[in-house]
Amino acid sequence: MNFKLFECANGRTYQAPDKSCCFCKHCTDIFYDFTHGPYLFMCEMDRDAEKAFENKCANFEEEKLNDNA
Repeated sequence: MNFKLFECANGRTYQAPDKSCCFCKHCTDIFYDFTHGPYLFMCEMDRDAEKAFENKCANFEEEKLNDNA
């Protein structure tokens, strides 16, 4: 399994599987706390985040960030 760095809105960086909800365009909300980081992901496709953290979500589509913003 490969990992990428995810920067949370709290300014901290966390390591997450490269095909996790953190990087998916279907992820609508990420809940986190300042102590432990991300803990809940909401999917517009109503998918199980458990599969995503195993890199097994068949609906994963990487969200492309616009560098011109």
